Amino acid sequence: MDFKSEKTHYLGLFYDILNRLVEDYRLQAKANLSISRLSLMAGFSSRNYLGDILNRNRFPSESALQKIFSVVQTDPNSKDLLILIHRFCSFKSDCPSAKTLLKKLQVFRKSDDIVNLEGGALPFVKEYLPLVLAAIGTTSRGSSLSDIVSRSGFQRSTVQTALKELCDLNLVREDDNGFHLHQTHMIFERLGSTEGFLQYYLYGLERSHRKAKLGFTDKNMLFLQSNFTVSQRNVPKLREALKQTLLSFIDEETEDSGDTLVHLNLSFFSLK
Repeated sequence: MDFKSEKTHYLGLFYDILNRLVEDYRLQAKANLSISRLSLMAGFSSRNYLGDILNRNRFPSESALQKIFSVVQTDPNSKDLLILIHRFCSFKSDCPSAKTLLKKLQVFRKSDDIVNLEGGALPFVKEYLPLVLAAIGTTSRGSSLSDIVSRSGFQRSTVQTALKELCDLNLVREDDNGFHLHQTHMIFERLGSTEGFLQYYLYGLERSHRKAKLGFTDKNMLFLQSNFTVSQRNVPKLREALKQTLLSFIDEETEDSGDTLVHLNLSFFSLK
């Protein structure tokens, strides 16, 4: 990859690992710590400062990163990795110092201690494809690049890279009015055939697990599990009915492009 692609790659990894560390700390704290509360505990003057960082709206200084570490205590490997990534992403161009740091970073990431840390993150731009696809909105009218950046919360360069990949996959087309979906849904038949979508789905299962631990009662979340008996001959019919119920609601809802991305996972299988 060239410098720009490497920087996009590591910037995404930086935010994802930082989010994971903060979530882990909140889970272990045995107290209902909000992000705004953690922001003040870290010494930031604004209760929104940490949230802006975690939502990718602000790239922190190294001193700000150290403030986060002072509250979200983590192991040395996690801390060292994030500092290395931060320093690399702070470079504006492909200078000799950036190349040296990149080599050091690549060696450091091969450590066995780092594999588990990155396991729940999204280290490749391809794995942002589902969220960028969702942020395009409706099939009936297109969205501008700025609209997609605003809805997804990703950096402009990440969205541009993802959109190019989606166009190459023939899932999205671009014209003078912006970007358009060829179809709203591709998860059922093409999930396993596109590596980025498969990995995102697996990542999404872990994310659902972590969000559930943070609170079942959040009014913006819904967690449902049901185990029951059904005749084997009716399983295909039930599967199709569930699928069509979801699709009809989503298709109707997305007639308005909306301003918020939501995450929905559906798993249906026999327990035999």
